[in-house]
Amino acid sequence: MTAPVTMTLRETIAAHGETLSQLTFRPPVGKDIRDCGVPFSMSSEGAGPGTTKMEGAAIARYISRLAGIPTSSVPASERRARTT
Repeated sequence: MTAPVTMTLRETIAAHGETLSQLTFRPPVGKDIRDCGVPFSMSSEGAGPGTTKMEGAAIARYISRLAGIPTSSVPASERRARTT
């Protein structure tokens, strides 16, 4: 199994009554994928290039679950789908 990964945040967040500047993520397991959903969708039209859409709500569920923080602590900007 892969080791947990610690990431430094650009901005601090509040979680569990603390101010956090880093999050440590445990590796996902099958149950996480079943419960959180697929964090992106892909589509293609004809022979042209396909598109990938990030699913913000699913990404927020993964951040919350894998880092052990409440979903309400995930900044709203991270919960919106990003297409860039």
